[in-house]
Amino acid sequence: MPGQTTKPSTTDDLVGSNGGENTKPLVTISGQHGAGAHEVGAALAEKLGVGLFDYRVLDNIVTKVNDDQNIKSWLDRQKGALHANWMKSFTYKSGKDMTSYLPYLVRTIMAIVPNGGVIIGHGAHLILVDANVLRLKVESGPKVCAQRIAAKHGITIKAAGKLSAKVNKERISLVQDVYDHFPTEKTYYDLSLSSEILSVDQIVKITIAAMKEANLPVR
Repeated sequence: MPGQTTKPSTTDDLVGSNGGENTKPLVTISGQHGAGAHEVGAALAEKLGVGLFDYRVLDNIVTKVNDDQNIKSWLDRQKGALHANWMKSFTYKSGKDMTSYLPYLVRTIMAIVPNGGVIIGHGAHLILVDANVLRLKVESGPKVCAQRIAAKHGITIKAAGKLSAKVNKERISLVQDVYDHFPTEKTYYDLSLSSEILSVDQIVKITIAAMKEANLPVR
Protein backbone atom coordinates (compact mmCIF):
# COMPACT_ATOMS: atom_id res chain seq x y z
CA MET A 1 0.00 0.00 0.00
CA PRO A 2 1.44 3.40 -0.90
CA GLY A 3 2.90 5.18 2.10
CA GLN A 4 3.62 1.95 3.97
CA THR A 5 6.91 0.09 4.14
CA THR A 6 6.78 -3.68 4.07
CA LYS A 7 9.69 -5.79 5.23
CA PRO A 8 9.08 -9.30 3.90
CA SER A 9 10.43 -12.01 6.18
CA THR A 10 9.36 -14.84 3.89
CA THR A 11 9.38 -15.51 0.17
CA ASP A 12 5.63 -14.77 -0.12
CA ASP A 13 6.29 -11.28 -1.50
CA LEU A 14 8.34 -12.75 -4.35
CA VAL A 15 6.02 -15.48 -5.60
CA GLY A 16 3.46 -14.03 -7.97
CA SER A 17 5.80 -11.54 -9.60
CA ASN A 18 5.61 -11.64 -13.36
CA GLY A 19 9.36 -11.57 -13.95
CA GLY A 20 9.01 -8.75 -16.50
CA GLU A 21 10.42 -5.26 -16.75
CA ASN A 22 9.94 -3.09 -13.70
CA THR A 23 7.44 -0.23 -13.83
CA LYS A 24 7.54 0.44 -10.09
CA PRO A 25 10.19 2.35 -8.12
CA LEU A 26 13.44 0.45 -7.77
CA VAL A 27 16.48 1.69 -5.86
CA THR A 28 19.66 0.02 -4.65
CA ILE A 29 21.56 1.56 -1.74
CA SER A 30 25.15 0.95 -0.74
CA GLY A 31 27.21 2.51 2.01
CA GLN A 32 29.70 1.96 4.80
CA HIS A 33 28.44 0.42 8.03
CA GLY A 34 27.25 3.38 10.08
CA ALA A 35 26.77 5.73 7.13
CA GLY A 36 22.99 5.50 7.43
CA ALA A 37 22.05 3.38 4.40
CA HIS A 38 19.36 1.53 6.36
CA GLU A 39 17.78 4.72 7.69
CA VAL A 40 17.76 6.25 4.22
CA GLY A 41 16.40 3.03 2.74
CA ALA A 42 13.55 2.80 5.22
CA ALA A 43 12.52 6.41 4.65
CA LEU A 44 12.83 6.09 0.88
CA ALA A 45 10.82 2.84 0.74
CA GLU A 46 8.03 4.45 2.78
CA LYS A 47 7.99 7.53 0.54
CA LEU A 48 7.91 5.42 -2.65
CA GLY A 49 5.40 2.92 -1.28
CA VAL A 50 7.56 -0.15 -1.94
CA GLY A 51 9.16 -2.88 0.13
CA LEU A 52 12.44 -2.51 1.98
CA PHE A 53 14.93 -5.34 1.47
CA ASP A 54 17.82 -4.83 3.85
CA TYR A 55 20.67 -7.16 4.80
CA ARG A 56 18.66 -9.16 7.34
CA VAL A 57 15.57 -9.49 5.15
CA LEU A 58 17.50 -10.64 2.08
CA ASP A 59 19.54 -13.15 4.07
CA ASN A 60 16.31 -14.49 5.58
CA ILE A 61 14.69 -14.86 2.16
CA VAL A 62 17.71 -16.56 0.57
CA THR A 63 17.97 -18.97 3.50
CA LYS A 64 14.32 -19.93 3.05
CA VAL A 65 14.84 -20.27 -0.70
CA ASN A 66 17.64 -22.76 -0.10
CA ASP A 67 15.32 -24.78 2.15
CA ASP A 68 12.28 -24.69 -0.14
CA GLN A 69 12.44 -26.69 -3.38
CA ASN A 70 9.19 -25.15 -4.64
CA ILE A 71 10.61 -21.64 -4.40
CA LYS A 72 13.87 -22.79 -5.97
CA SER A 73 11.96 -24.23 -8.92
CA TRP A 74 9.87 -21.07 -9.24
CA LEU A 75 12.95 -18.84 -9.31
CA ASP A 76 14.64 -21.09 -11.86
CA ARG A 77 11.59 -20.86 -14.15
CA GLN A 78 11.51 -17.06 -14.30
CA LYS A 79 11.98 -16.13 -17.96
CA GLY A 80 10.93 -12.48 -18.02
CA ALA A 81 12.48 -10.05 -20.46
CA LEU A 82 14.72 -8.45 -17.85
CA HIS A 83 15.90 -11.81 -16.57
CA ALA A 84 16.68 -13.01 -20.10
CA ASN A 85 18.62 -9.85 -20.94
CA TRP A 86 20.46 -10.06 -17.65
CA MET A 87 21.50 -13.65 -18.27
CA LYS A 88 22.89 -12.67 -21.66
CA SER A 89 24.83 -9.71 -20.28
CA PHE A 90 26.71 -11.65 -17.61
CA THR A 91 29.16 -14.49 -18.03
CA TYR A 92 30.10 -16.97 -15.34
CA LYS A 93 33.84 -16.99 -14.74
CA SER A 94 35.49 -20.40 -14.81
CA GLY A 95 37.84 -21.75 -12.17
CA LYS A 96 35.78 -20.72 -9.16
CA ASP A 97 33.07 -22.78 -7.53
CA MET A 98 29.68 -21.15 -7.02
CA THR A 99 28.41 -21.24 -3.47
CA SER A 100 24.85 -22.32 -2.76
CA TYR A 101 24.11 -18.81 -1.49
CA LEU A 102 25.17 -16.61 -4.39
CA PRO A 103 23.05 -17.99 -7.26
CA TYR A 104 19.85 -17.74 -5.25
CA LEU A 105 20.78 -14.32 -3.91
CA VAL A 106 20.97 -13.16 -7.52
CA ARG A 107 17.66 -14.83 -8.45
CA THR A 108 15.98 -13.43 -5.34
CA ILE A 109 17.06 -9.89 -6.17
CA MET A 110 15.85 -10.36 -9.75
CA ALA A 111 12.47 -11.54 -8.43
CA ILE A 112 12.06 -8.28 -6.48
CA VAL A 113 12.25 -6.19 -9.66
CA PRO A 114 8.63 -6.38 -11.00
CA ASN A 115 7.11 -5.23 -7.69
CA GLY A 116 9.75 -2.58 -7.06
CA GLY A 117 11.63 -2.07 -3.84
CA VAL A 118 14.55 -0.51 -2.05
CA ILE A 119 17.40 -3.02 -1.85
CA ILE A 120 20.28 -2.41 0.54
CA GLY A 121 23.69 -3.90 -0.20
CA HIS A 122 24.38 -7.45 -1.44
CA GLY A 123 25.87 -6.20 -4.71
CA ALA A 124 22.39 -5.33 -6.01
CA HIS A 125 23.84 -2.30 -7.81
CA LEU A 126 25.83 -4.74 -9.98
CA ILE A 127 23.10 -7.33 -10.40
CA LEU A 128 20.47 -4.83 -11.56
CA VAL A 129 22.56 -2.79 -13.99
CA ASP A 130 20.03 -3.26 -16.82
CA ALA A 131 16.90 -2.56 -14.78
CA ASN A 132 15.10 0.78 -14.45
CA VAL A 133 16.95 1.40 -11.21
CA LEU A 134 18.68 4.23 -9.42
CA ARG A 135 21.90 3.09 -7.75
CA LEU A 136 22.51 5.25 -4.68
CA LYS A 137 25.55 5.33 -2.42
CA VAL A 138 25.28 6.88 1.04
CA GLU A 139 28.72 7.92 2.22
CA SER A 140 30.27 8.97 5.51
CA GLY A 141 33.78 9.02 6.94
CA PRO A 142 35.02 6.27 9.30
CA LYS A 143 35.05 8.55 12.35
CA VAL A 144 31.45 9.62 11.87
CA CYS A 145 30.38 6.03 11.19
CA ALA A 146 32.10 4.88 14.39
CA GLN A 147 30.42 7.63 16.41
CA ARG A 148 26.98 6.63 15.13
CA ILE A 149 27.56 2.93 15.77
CA ALA A 150 28.85 3.66 19.27
CA ALA A 151 25.80 5.77 20.09
CA LYS A 152 23.40 3.19 18.68
CA HIS A 153 24.88 0.14 20.43
CA GLY A 154 26.26 1.77 23.56
CA ILE A 155 29.87 0.76 22.91
CA THR A 156 33.15 2.65 22.79
CA ILE A 157 34.29 4.54 19.71
CA LYS A 158 37.24 2.17 19.40
CA ALA A 159 35.02 -0.93 19.50
CA ALA A 160 32.61 0.69 17.04
CA GLY A 161 35.46 1.41 14.65
CA LYS A 162 36.57 -2.23 14.74
CA LEU A 163 32.99 -3.42 14.22
CA SER A 164 32.54 -1.07 11.27
CA ALA A 165 35.78 -2.24 9.65
CA LYS A 166 34.80 -5.90 10.10
CA VAL A 167 31.31 -5.45 8.62
CA ASN A 168 32.64 -3.37 5.73
CA LYS A 169 35.21 -6.06 4.93
CA GLU A 170 32.49 -8.73 4.82
CA ARG A 171 30.30 -6.58 2.58
CA ILE A 172 33.16 -5.83 0.20
CA SER A 173 33.92 -9.55 -0.02
CA LEU A 174 30.32 -10.35 -0.98
CA VAL A 175 30.24 -7.59 -3.62
CA GLN A 176 33.52 -8.90 -5.02
CA ASP A 177 32.03 -12.40 -5.24
CA VAL A 178 29.09 -10.99 -7.20
CA TYR A 179 31.41 -9.15 -9.56
CA ASP A 180 33.72 -12.15 -10.00
CA HIS A 181 30.84 -14.37 -11.08
CA PHE A 182 28.80 -11.77 -12.95
CA PRO A 183 31.31 -9.23 -14.31
CA THR A 184 29.97 -5.97 -15.63
CA GLU A 185 31.45 -2.66 -16.74
CA LYS A 186 28.68 -0.78 -14.92
CA THR A 187 30.33 -0.86 -11.52
CA TYR A 188 29.69 2.74 -10.48
CA TYR A 189 26.78 4.44 -8.76
CA ASP A 190 24.27 6.84 -10.30
CA LEU A 191 24.22 9.09 -7.24
CA SER A 192 26.53 9.47 -4.23
CA LEU A 193 25.44 11.59 -1.27
CA SER A 194 27.11 12.41 2.04
CA SER A 195 25.16 11.68 5.20
CA GLU A 196 27.63 13.88 7.07
CA ILE A 197 26.16 17.06 5.59
CA LEU A 198 22.72 15.87 4.46
CA SER A 199 19.87 14.61 6.64
CA VAL A 200 17.91 11.45 5.83
CA ASP A 201 15.00 13.55 4.58
CA GLN A 202 17.28 15.61 2.34
CA ILE A 203 18.86 12.49 0.85
CA VAL A 204 15.41 11.04 0.16
CA LYS A 205 14.23 14.24 -1.54
CA ILE A 206 17.36 14.47 -3.70
CA THR A 207 17.13 10.80 -4.65
CA ILE A 208 13.48 11.06 -5.72
CA ALA A 209 14.26 14.24 -7.69
CA ALA A 210 17.10 12.40 -9.45
CA MET A 211 14.76 9.51 -10.29
CA LYS A 212 12.27 11.92 -11.81
CA GLU A 213 14.96 13.66 -13.84
CA ALA A 214 16.13 10.27 -15.15
CA ASN A 215 12.55 9.28 -16.04
CA LEU A 216 12.67 6.32 -13.67
CA PRO A 217 9.48 4.97 -12.05
CA VAL A 218 8.64 6.94 -8.91
CA ARG A 219 5.03 6.11 -7.96
